Amino acid sequence: MKVVAILCAAMMMLSGCASQSTHLQYYLLHSPAASYPQHDAAVKVTLDQLLLPEYLKQRSLAIQTGPATLHFSPKHVWAEPISNSFVQALSTALSAQGINVIPASRRSLNDSVATVSIQIEDMISTWQGEVVLKGRFWVDGASSDGLSQHFDYRINLQQDGFPHAVETMREAITRLSTDIAGQVTS
Repeated sequence: MKVVAILCAAMMMLSGCASQSTHLQYYLLHSPAASYPQHDAAVKVTLDQLLLPEYLKQRSLAIQTGPATLHFSPKHVWAEPISNSFVQALSTALSAQGINVIPASRRSLNDSVATVSIQIEDMISTWQGEVVLKGRFWVDGASSDGLSQHFDYRINLQQDGFPHAVETMREAITRLSTDIAGQVTS
């Protein structure tokens, strides 16, 4: 009986050594350090809809490893749903251009507020050393009702690794905000 207890204890110690915890690296698409500039007479928009491809709804960060293949990293994950972080990053970038994103529920009937809808087709770093952000957006209620515009931003990566790729995705979102701002304010 004593031998069985010693064997069980030894097996439990060995199994404890064999299973090491996985260290996860968490990422935010928006930058918590970014600030919202205050604009009293800013143009107001609401973000009506954000459509994402299924692979962006995964918790793991993805990289395109070939023309038709993706790799999902088990150790590099989004800290929150990418849709939330995307909206925060876009709102910050638009605010820097004098456009305030307000919740649809805060929209007053007297306000002149444009509505923006965005469909992301791809937002990924690729085996070719670039970040791709492409899709289309619609602006309603500004000078061009129902305007649809395609976008396809490709930004070369200057470093390897997910941290730099996420920073480059932020830059692509800033470029998208510039195009949206151009349509909203024209």
